[in-house]
Amino acid sequence: RDSVASRGLGDVYKRQRCGAVLHQALSSLQPGAAVPERMRVALIAHDGKKASMVSFVMKRLEFFNREEVDIVTTGTTGTLILEAGITKVQRVHSGPLGGDAEIAAMVTRGEVQGVVFFRDPLDKHPHEPDVQMLMRLCDVHEVPLATNYIAGHILIEHFGKFGVPVRDGK
Repeated sequence: RDSVASRGLGDVYKRQRCGAVLHQALSSLQPGAAVPERMRVALIAHDGKKASMVSFVMKRLEFFNREEVDIVTTGTTGTLILEAGITKVQRVHSGPLGGDAEIAAMVTRGEVQGVVFFRDPLDKHPHEPDVQMLMRLCDVHEVPLATNYIAGHILIEHFGKFGVPVRDGK
């Protein structure tokens, strides 16, 4: 029993340390003069993570309701986000009906500057190929992608302080 408890605390420490290292790396990016006047952030949550997404958004309403921040979401997530207090949301189809693919297309066109996607990795999803495509396209187009609460926190905190990082040569 003690080994389970200590392992759990070790895992918490590792997550906190990893988060601190990632935050330090993001903070070291110099805010560029070419930060977009507007930024669009995509918010997506699988069914088992929707409550977590609503909690995440409610704790960050000040950021998400900024004039220069636009939100795009998949179907039901968008409805819940509107109820949570976001004033402006662009909703696309739900994930299984092509919403993840719609957001992936926005990523390829440079219309989305960040994605917060609370995935449920322990459940099966009929649209898993679309999910994988979205994640791959975020990597290809260097769009930051957070797939859990802590990574989402770090991403939104960075956007709130520095805006969208500007890549060299872009």
